[in-house]
Parts: sequence; C-alpha cells; structure tokens
Amino acid sequence: MFFYERWDVFKALVRLRDVARELSKYRTPRTASDLEQLRRASSSAILNLSEEARERQFGKKLERYNTSRGSVSECNGALIILAGDLPRGAHALIEEGRDVADRSSAMLTNLIRNTERRAKE
Repeated sequence: MFFYERWDVFKALVRLRDVARELSKYRTPRTASDLEQLRRASSSAILNLSEEARERQFGKKLERYNTSRGSVSECNGALIILAGDLPRGAHALIEEGRDVADRSSAMLTNLIRNTERRAKE
C-alpha cells in the first residue's frame, strides 16, 4: 500500500469517484456527457494526488495538488448540472458527492498550504 492511500483526502477522492460510478446507473441520453465528465474529473483528482504525493520538487507537487483541487471543483460543477437532469432517486448521491467534494477541496487546500509552508522552511 502506498502511504497516500491512508490519507483522508485520498479516501474521500476515491469515494467521490465511487459516487460518480453509482450515478452512472441513472444515465440518460441527455446526461451521458455530464456523467462522463464527472467520472473523468473524479479520476483526475485521484491520479494527480497520487502522482505527486511522492514528488520531491515542491513546485511540481503544488502544481499537481492544485490540479487535483481544480478537478474536485469540476466534479462539484458537474454534480450541480446533473441535479437538474437526474431523477429524484439520484439526489441523495448528488448531495453526498457535493459534500465529499467540499470536504476534499478543503483537505487539498490544507495540503497545499502545508506543502507551501514546508517549501519555505
């Protein structure tokens, strides 16, 4: 197991990807591209965090962490769009996804701040 797999932020991002996967069962022709975008953004958040967790250069590390945080915000936007197009049965998952995105964004912000602080030391 890689060390970052124990991080709460990593676990939250994996849950966000799971929510995206679960929402896909509600796919309709008008939601297909938005669901695909949600799946891609949630995967991107995980992949960028994973890629740079072991990076030694602070500049590269910060760039990827910021990209991961941007992908989380993109997930939130996709969930807002999907809320208007998916049936009521999906709304609990959408709300969970938005909550996980919010918490993930906050955790990534803290990770970025801590990385910036360590770079200055």
